Amino acid sequence: MCGLYFTTGVAKRTRRDHSRALTKMAHRGPDARNETYLEDGGIFAGHYRLSLMAGPEGQQPYVDNRFLILLVGEIYNVADIAAKLDQPVASEVEAIARLLTHYGARGLDQLDGMYAIVAYDRQKRHVIVHRDPMGLKQLHVTTHRGRPVFASEIAPLLDIRATRGMPERDALIENFLFRVPLGRKTFYQGITRLRPGETVVLDQVGNQVDTWITDIGARCFGQRQDQADPKELWDVLQNAALSTVAHRDRGIADVPLLLSSGMDSNALGTIYGSRGIGISAVTASYPGISTAQDESSLATLAARHYGLPMRIVPVTASAEMLGGALSHLEAPTYSSSATAILAIAQQLADQGVKMVIVGDGSDELFFGYSQLMQPPDAPPDVYQSRIGLADIATSAALTGEPEAALRDRVMGALSGPDKTETWRQYQAFELRYRIPDYQAHRLDRLFMAHGIEARVPFLRRDVVQWALSVGRDLHLAAGRKSLLGLAVRPHVAPCVRDLAKKRFVAPVAKWRQGKLAADVSRHVSPRALMQIGLDPKLHKDDFAKLSDRCIWGIYMMARWAEVTWDMEPSL
Repeated sequence: MCGLYFTTGVAKRTRRDHSRALTKMAHRGPDARNETYLEDGGIFAGHYRLSLMAGPEGQQPYVDNRFLILLVGEIYNVADIAAKLDQPVASEVEAIARLLTHYGARGLDQLDGMYAIVAYDRQKRHVIVHRDPMGLKQLHVTTHRGRPVFASEIAPLLDIRATRGMPERDALIENFLFRVPLGRKTFYQGITRLRPGETVVLDQVGNQVDTWITDIGARCFGQRQDQADPKELWDVLQNAALSTVAHRDRGIADVPLLLSSGMDSNALGTIYGSRGIGISAVTASYPGISTAQDESSLATLAARHYGLPMRIVPVTASAEMLGGALSHLEAPTYSSSATAILAIAQQLADQGVKMVIVGDGSDELFFGYSQLMQPPDAPPDVYQSRIGLADIATSAALTGEPEAALRDRVMGALSGPDKTETWRQYQAFELRYRIPDYQAHRLDRLFMAHGIEARVPFLRRDVVQWALSVGRDLHLAAGRKSLLGLAVRPHVAPCVRDLAKKRFVAPVAKWRQGKLAADVSRHVSPRALMQIGLDPKLHKDDFAKLSDRCIWGIYMMARWAEVTWDMEPSL
């Protein structure tokens, strides 16, 4: 929810430049836009608000006699903070101010929620930036005239720099290997991001004073090796699902659940359906593909079983729709479901919806993906080949990097001190990079493109910590995702109860060979990769031999470069 923009050292005469940059995020806040300028320090703070809770108390930027605060997202434990401090708290931003007053910047580690925060301490003249430990909201940073500039999206930072820059080559290489850039990197030169759980304290001109990272899983990893009660897990899931919608404005009557035939979204469907609390369902359909490939019919049957009204959004292939998705994502994402999410978001926004619930996160936490099902000591290149656009050898041929250098990069990212249980490193990689900067990023950007907040019950802290506390053998005692299945299966609709796992994806192969064939052929070429700074060693004819996943990934990279930098591919 919402969008923030913050910088220091702004002269009065240049304030309008930052005000203009802020407008690049107008889609993130349909309910209010506010700016604050403090002459002492040249502080400029801007905020777009998507209001899910009634009342003016949450208006931002928040300013009291010491702090200026900007918040994107939601803090779940405001009541707990008020009780602990024995002080009334009128809003989430006031709760942040109270923590900062009592405990300093370290107090932000007590927050529970999905959020990114920028705070300015006028007493110490410090800037404090903080991203939630699961990384469900992003916070980007660049430098303008020697001062740091922070924003929820990249477009305002490109605007204030008055240059679109160039693609970040290292990030593109990691896109082939992992489908996400690692660490603080983004796909744009000169623009970085906070890591999940990271707090940075800066002085007024941008020098680092302190920094640390909070890891919510480190203390609970694998505590339960002998037993795990599926009924206890079901109770944890119910609490997370209900808490996700508990604090919304009573005027927000319609909150759709993105429903597929999967176990995760159906678990949420039965929880909400049994309570009768104004939850509906929405799903995508792909005209022209077989019923076996299209999940909308099963999702509709399941929604009927739960008593949830269903919307079905048809999704067709078009270069225009793909370009729109890539523009909002600000990344050359491989995700074939991006077009469906954007189409769903557009239709829901047209109907006045402000909030949607999704079932993402369960596969990473409960061993639903094939890359987490390998033997517990499977080497890093086995895991990498299942998550990347291409294996190491093919990635080397497509990027021009030496194969040995890419292998070292994979080993460095995926190897850890515990060589006997490498699976832990892979699950940690999913939590550290792929959930926040691939899955959550995709949901946030595509739904917020139309001013809709995506909520993710499976990624609430209680669920994450419970899942991480259970050993791998217990998760997989009866096969893929078996512990979650034992908890959920008795409650979900019969039509999906015993289905094998299906992925919520678009018919990429059909699109690539059909309506988009000419556009794919035009973009998937050595020239397209050379334009974004890579040095492919393959000829044009070799590209046709690549996997569908790799071809689609290259197509997305070339189309992203085209919509971002007007890089027209040439055969």
